[in-house]
Amino acid sequence: MSVRGILNMGHFDWGNWLYGLLTAVITGGANAVVGGVSLNLVDPSHFNAQNADLYKVVWTLFLANGTMSFFLFLKQQPLPKLVERTTETHTIEKTIAPAPLDQETPRA
Repeated sequence: MSVRGILNMGHFDWGNWLYGLLTAVITGGANAVVGGVSLNLVDPSHFNAQNADLYKVVWTLFLANGTMSFFLFLKQQPLPKLVERTTETHTIEKTIAPAPLDQETPRA
């Protein structure tokens, strides 16, 4: 990998990298649902669907787990991968044959 390749930002695979970041945040945040259900099972009098405390805890867990997963992804893949591009060049040479000389028939 050359310095010129690193500085050319157009050759990074930004789409897959951003997709990975978003996936990490959503996956980490999905653990908040498990935490919310667990709280509901442990203490249903304080953390139930009618109580706003449950939603506060779930959002806090979502942000905490999503942020942690975000930075873990950045630890594994701090930059997008470089896209390998192969370019083929073909050279076509066109040669034009010279026109035939008019040959005169010998006169007698």
